[in-house]
Amino acid sequence: MHVAEQDSRLRKIEVIVGPAKLDAVRAAVLDMGVVHGMTVEEIHDLAPGNRAESASPAAATAPRLRIEIAVDAEWAEAVVQAICRAADTRRGQGDDRIVILPMADAIRIRTGERGASVL
Repeated sequence: MHVAEQDSRLRKIEVIVGPAKLDAVRAAVLDMGVVHGMTVEEIHDLAPGNRAESASPAAATAPRLRIEIAVDAEWAEAVVQAICRAADTRRGQGDDRIVILPMADAIRIRTGERGASVL
């Protein structure tokens, strides 16, 4: 199996937001035209400060969404800024956050193609 050297041109952006912000974040990111898809999953955020006293940790948290977006590094900051504008919580409560991670590689399974062109 071929293992590529780390391609510094790839980034994974992970966003944690409330479900009400999904449509705005999705529209802001996809309207840029540099992201062709994203993965969204419901999670239970157990970060300190989000815990209430309960027998079940999952019952103690409000539903949250994790959005994962893979993007060429040159677009990462613009995508993050678009997400920040779309998910702005300055007018209310919120513990939304974004994490940007380097990606070692991306592979299209059907063709074996690798790198930024897969995104």
